[in-house]
Amino acid sequence: MVIRDASAGGFVWTNREFTERAGLDAAELRGHALLDWIEPSHHDAFRELLLSGGGSLCALHRTKSGAPVPMAWHIRDERGGPVALGVLVETEDAEAHPDAERFDVPRGMPGGPIDDGLAETLRAMALIVEERHPGRRCSILLLDRKGKRVSVGAGPSLPREYNAAVEGLHIGPFVGSCGTAAYWNRPVAVENIQTEPLWKDLREAAATAGVAACWSHPIRSQSGRVLGALALYNDVPSAPSADERGGLKLAASMVALAIERNRVEQALRASEAALRESEDRYRSLYEDNPSMYFTVDLEGTVLSVNRFGAEHLGYEAAELVGAPVTQVFHPDDRERARARLKEASDGAGAVAGWELRKVRKDGSVLWVQEFARAARAGDKEPVVLVVCEDITLRKQADSLVQLQSAVLESIASGADLSANLELLCLRIEGQLPGARCMVLMLDEAGETVRPVAGPSMPAAILGAMDGVTAETSSGCCAAAVFEERQIIVEDTEQEAAWEATRPLAREHGIRASWSTPLRSRAGIVLGALSICIDEPSGPTEHEHRLIQTAVHLAGIAIERRRQADALRRTQKLESLGLMAGAISHDFNNLLVAMLGQSALALAKAPPLDPSRAHIEQAVGAAERAANLTNQLLAYSGRGHFEFRLFDMNQAIQESLEMLDVAIPKSVRIQTDLSAALPLIEADTGQMQQVFMNLVMNAADAIGCDAGHVTIRTRAKELAPDDARYGQYTSEPLAGGRYVALEVQDDGGGMEPASLSRIFDPFFTTKSEGHGLGLAAVLGIVRGHRGGLSVVSEPGSGTAFSLVFPASDADTLPSPAEVYASQDSTASGTVLVIDDEETVRDAVDDFLGFSGMRVLKADGGLDGLELYAKHGAEIDVVLLDLSMPGMSGEETLRRLREIDPGVRVLLSSGFDESEVTRRFSGTSLAGFIQKPYMPRDLVETVRGLL
Repeated sequence: MVIRDASAGGFVWTNREFTERAGLDAAELRGHALLDWIEPSHHDAFRELLLSGGGSLCALHRTKSGAPVPMAWHIRDERGGPVALGVLVETEDAEAHPDAERFDVPRGMPGGPIDDGLAETLRAMALIVEERHPGRRCSILLLDRKGKRVSVGAGPSLPREYNAAVEGLHIGPFVGSCGTAAYWNRPVAVENIQTEPLWKDLREAAATAGVAACWSHPIRSQSGRVLGALALYNDVPSAPSADERGGLKLAASMVALAIERNRVEQALRASEAALRESEDRYRSLYEDNPSMYFTVDLEGTVLSVNRFGAEHLGYEAAELVGAPVTQVFHPDDRERARARLKEASDGAGAVAGWELRKVRKDGSVLWVQEFARAARAGDKEPVVLVVCEDITLRKQADSLVQLQSAVLESIASGADLSANLELLCLRIEGQLPGARCMVLMLDEAGETVRPVAGPSMPAAILGAMDGVTAETSSGCCAAAVFEERQIIVEDTEQEAAWEATRPLAREHGIRASWSTPLRSRAGIVLGALSICIDEPSGPTEHEHRLIQTAVHLAGIAIERRRQADALRRTQKLESLGLMAGAISHDFNNLLVAMLGQSALALAKAPPLDPSRAHIEQAVGAAERAANLTNQLLAYSGRGHFEFRLFDMNQAIQESLEMLDVAIPKSVRIQTDLSAALPLIEADTGQMQQVFMNLVMNAADAIGCDAGHVTIRTRAKELAPDDARYGQYTSEPLAGGRYVALEVQDDGGGMEPASLSRIFDPFFTTKSEGHGLGLAAVLGIVRGHRGGLSVVSEPGSGTAFSLVFPASDADTLPSPAEVYASQDSTASGTVLVIDDEETVRDAVDDFLGFSGMRVLKADGGLDGLELYAKHGAEIDVVLLDLSMPGMSGEETLRRLREIDPGVRVLLSSGFDESEVTRRFSGTSLAGFIQKPYMPRDLVETVRGLL
C-alpha cells in the first residue's frame, strides 16, 4: 500500500509490503511525481481520474526490476488537491471494496454519544486484546455521525493525556495510523512513529504516551461502513507480525459486532412497534440518500429535509425546518420557485420539474434540478415532496461550451478584434458575478502592454494600464506577460505589487486580481487576460477552467486578426509591387535610350564643345531617374541586389560623417554598436540607402528642435514563428541568429493613422519628397530575407527595428577577391531582341560606336527569324525579358531549339537573383539590369565575345 499527495506528486507513506514488492525505498519514490511511476498506457485514464476529483481504477506501477505490479488506485479530492491510495491488487480487501471501479469512503455510524454499556464493553475488549498481545497497548476510536472526527471508545492502558489529544481528531488521508486507516478504510501499520510522515502532527502526543509504533485496522460494519479504528501500540519501533495482523483484523471485527449489536439494542429499546421500526428504516434511507429531499406544505414552509440536503446547503436540518423553502433559492429565482411550487401543489399528483439556482449558507451558488409532486397521507393535509439534484458541474460545462461557441461564431463572422474580445469579457463577467474583465496586448517590440478590451472596467484602470512596461515590478498584468506565467492575487490589500495602484483599486472596488498570459499557437506571449474581483478570493476549479478557455479563445481571436491583417498587407504589397514593377519596366526602357544616347553624345562631343555641360546635366538627370526607378523596384522586392559579406558596424561608422553633414546641426547622432556583431550577406549600396533613409527620416521627425538619433546594433536569437518582425513584410522569419539594427529618435512620434501607411509608396507627411524612401527600405528588407517592426507614440518618438539573417562567415574577403578584374577586349556581332525601338537604337549606337556589329529585332518572332538566318555570324544575343507577344522566356527556349549553344545575355529591370531563379538550368551567358550605362553594356558584351 502507498499513499501520495496526487496534486503535488509527493510521496507520503508506503508500507513494507509495497516497498519489498516494488524494490523501491522512500527516497526513490519521493524523487518523482506520482504519474512518473504509472505505466504510460494508463496515463490518460489516470489524468482523467485526477481531473474528475475522485474515483477508482486499476493501473500498473513501475518497479525497480522493470516488472510492473498491478495496483488498485483510489482518488479523493481534498481542499489541498487530490490524494491517492494505491493498494496491491492481490491484497485489495474484497469485503471492503467489492467493486474496484467504485470507491466511496463509507460514512460513520449515525448515532449519538457512546452510552455507558458500550463504553464498558469496548474497555473490556481492549483489555482482552492487550492480554492476547503481551507488551502491546490497545485503543479503540469511533467515528462521529458525520464520519469526520473520532472519539475515544477505549484506551485503558494509554495515558489520559494521550487519549485527550486524540479525542475529536479529524480523520484524513495522512492523519496518524487510526485517522488514515479510517479515512481510506485500509489497515495502516506505522513501524516508527518518529520518522513516518503520517505522524508528523501527533509525535508529541506519542512521545507523551511512550509509544514508538502503531498498527491500526479499520472497524467495519457488516455492510462495509467504517465505524472507527482499532490500534495496537508498541513501545519500540517494530512491524506487526502475521499473527498480530490477524489478531488486529479479528479484534476489529469483534468490536464492529459489539458496536452494531449495541446499535441494534438501542434501536430495539427505542422501538415500541413494528411500524416504528419501519419508520426508522425509512428515515435512515431518507437521511443517507445522496439527493436533497424536502417536504413542503402548501404555504411553502419546510416540514422536513434529509441530512444530506441540509449538509449540502451548509445548514443543520433544524435551521431549515419551519423556514420558507424559498430562502435557499437565489434572490433572482425566488419568484419563479414560488410559481413552480404552486404549480406542483395544484397538479393533483402530476410531477413538475425545473432548474433553478440555490445559495448555500456560505453564499456560494449552485444549480439544481428539482422534481416535485403533491401527496396526501390519509386524511392529513396535502404536502409537496421535492427531490433535488445538484447539477452545478453540468451547468458549468454547458456555460463553457456556450462561451466558446459564441466567441468562435463572432470570430468566424469577421467581427473586429475589439468586438470579439469585448464579447469574451462580457461572457466571462456573466459567469462570474462581481468580476470585471479586460484583455491587454503586448506591443510589437515586446516591451509594453495596452488594453484592447474592457467593457466594464473603469476608464481610470484602463488608462493606468495603457503603455505599462512589461516587467515584474509593473503590476500583475504586466508581470504575467513578462514572466510568462499566471499570477493570482487573492487580496490586493496584502500584495506588494499593488502598493502603487492600491488607492485606485480601493476607489473602484478591486480586491482580487487574476492575470493569465495569452499565447499564440507557437507559445509566444501575445498579452494577458485579467479578471478583477470585488471580494478577496482565488479562482475555483471551475473558474480555472473558465480562464483557460477564455485565454485560448482570446489567442485565437488575436491570431485570426493578425492573419487577416497580414493577408491584406500581402495583397497590397503584391498589387503595389506589380504596379511598381510595371512602371519601372517602362521607365527603364526609356532610361536605357536616354542614358545611352546622352552618354554617346557626350563621348562624341569635342572637349571644348559648349554643349557638353548640357549633355552632362542630361546624363545626371537620367541617372537620378534611374535611382528613382531602383527605389520602386526595391519596394516591389525586384531591385538589383549584389550580395556580399557585410559588416553592419563598419558600414555605419563609415556613413557617420556623411550622415552628420546631411542632417540639421541641432540633431546629434549617437551610436550604441555591439562589439561582437556577426556579419550578414547584403548589398552594400542598398544597405547604405537603408541607413540614409532611416536617419534622414528620424532627423526630419525631430525638426528644428534639438534632439538625438540613436543607432544601435545587436545580435539576436529569434524563435521560430516570432511574429514581431513580420507585421509589415508579411513573411514569417525562420528561427535562428540575426543581426538587429535599430534607429530611434526623440521626435514627435506618429499617430496610428500615419503609422499604418508609412511604407506605402508615394505616401509622405513632408511638404517635399516623393514618399518612396521607406517603401524602398521595406523592399530592401524583404529582398534580404529580413524583418522589421516600428514602435511610435505621439510625443514619444519613433523606433525602427530591422533584423537580417546572420552569416556563418567570420571575416570579410580581401578587396582583391571582391574586385578581381578580367580582360575585356573583344569584338563581334550582337543580336538585340527588344520590343522598344528606342532601346534597340540606343544599343545599336553605342555598341556600334565601340566597333561592334548590331542586328536589331523588334520582338521574339523577328529575333528567331534573324537568328535562323544569321546564327553563324551572331556571337551574343541581347534579349529583353519582358516583351508583349512572345515573352523573353519563350524566345530563349526557341533559340535553344535552333542552337543549343547560343550565348544569351538577358536584360531586365528586375533583380538578377529573381531572373536567375526563374531561368535556373538554362545556362544564361550573363545578365545586365536596366537601366544600364553604355560603358557597362559594352564591357559586359566584350566579356562574352
